Amino acid sequence: MPLSHPGNNHNEYSLEEIKSLIIKYVAHINEGYSKESFVPCDYRTIESHLSKYAAELQSEKKLIEQAFRGNRLFWEEKGKKGLMVGKRFNATVWIFNMKNRFKDEWMDKVVRENNDKVDANVNHSGTIKVTFGNSTILPPQGTGENTSGDTE
Repeated sequence: MPLSHPGNNHNEYSLEEIKSLIIKYVAHINEGYSKESFVPCDYRTIESHLSKYAAELQSEKKLIEQAFRGNRLFWEEKGKKGLMVGKRFNATVWIFNMKNRFKDEWMDKVVRENNDKVDANVNHSGTIKVTFGNSTILPPQGTGENTSGDTE
């Protein structure tokens, strides 16, 4: 019997209890389910116990790694066999599934974070000043449009 309630991320299980949960977890992952849908406990509980009992759970850790490879194979085989609509392969459904399950390898674009502060100011004389972080760019005089309002 668990020392605390299943599903709680802060559970403390004995070594034997966590081994029993890992066997169920490995079967769950091998069947193509996500780690997030494992009901007996939160997957992070298993991960924290793998760290806590690192020496004692080496073989279980390898089983989990193998299960995730099997999980990926499960979904890749679905694609190979074809997700069928009637007698036609539905590539859109399969690609959508792979993008959701394997985000790192199946994303459409790489999102790059830009933390540079960029300020662009135009003063009344028409001078443009652009600042990137600590660098300032001032174009040479006489370039750009005349913004003084004088028209001749």
